[in-house]
Amino acid sequence: METIKFTYLLTYLLTKKRQFFAAGFPPIFKQKIRDKAYNVGVSCTLRIHVVGNPMPMVSWYRNEELLSEGGRVRIVRGDDGRHSLTVLQTKPNDFGVYKCVARNKYGTVTCRARMLCGGQLYRVRLKKTYHDKNSDFLKTVL
Repeated sequence: METIKFTYLLTYLLTKKRQFFAAGFPPIFKQKIRDKAYNVGVSCTLRIHVVGNPMPMVSWYRNEELLSEGGRVRIVRGDDGRHSLTVLQTKPNDFGVYKCVARNKYGTVTCRARMLCGGQLYRVRLKKTYHDKNSDFLKTVL
């Protein structure tokens, strides 16, 4: 008896899921852009993967300014929801906050990442304070 109830419930949920997706749904990021560090003169690519029904339109921004393809900027739009923004031959003024916005008639989602000048991303290290047993002073280290 329990198996029949579970099978019925599972069938019901799957039917509702199909109806939900057939009716449309807002964009959802499956992969968001991440902070990137680059050396001047090399290309830097930011990638996202977004799904939605209907398929969302994707826009890219640098420091809140809309980017369009041309010059050193390449934008790739995949039919499968995979999109990328590439800045060719990066320059120091390419650093900043990049934003990707995906929207369809059901909603809008946004993700942001920093593009930094330099060969590596450095994580901020918190200072640690401890009491030195050999003295009455507190010491701070990185």
